[in-house]
Amino acid sequence: MDNASLLHEVTAAHAELERRLATLTEGQITRSRVHGEMSVKDVLAHLAAWERMDAGWINASLRGETVVRYAPGFELAGAAHDQLLDRLNQHIYQQNKDRPLPEVLDDLRTAQAEILSTVRSLSNDDITDPHRFDWWDGEPVSTSVAGNSPDHYHEHLTLIEAWRP
Repeated sequence: MDNASLLHEVTAAHAELERRLATLTEGQITRSRVHGEMSVKDVLAHLAAWERMDAGWINASLRGETVVRYAPGFELAGAAHDQLLDRLNQHIYQQNKDRPLPEVLDDLRTAQAEILSTVRSLSNDDITDPHRFDWWDGEPVSTSVAGNSPDHYHEHLTLIEAWRP
């Protein structure tokens, strides 16, 4: 996947989320139990956190810094992957569950802008070389971006649509 295609996929996923959100009331967005204990608002905070992390990993690599995946206190090395992700996602939920909707929406849009800016800064070689980023060695970084942006959006939009009253 080249830069233009990845940008298109990310932008399309953002637009689709906005279209779906426009059909929900604030009460529906903040109602719990959409996905486990999470509300749509909590899902939005979750999506923002993962896009921000992905942009951070890429940008740290571009600056020549060592990347901590997934986040400080939630390092991948030596941990059982699924358990680590569950703990990290619970941490993200706890950090965001009491935030007001306008703040979460602002954060989501900031994270969206960050991932778009990051992808725009990448060359096609950066995106397609499976060994370009040592924290993602063996796969092109486009799979990380897709997994934390458009694919992640589609996964959660499917859950929201299944819940939708």
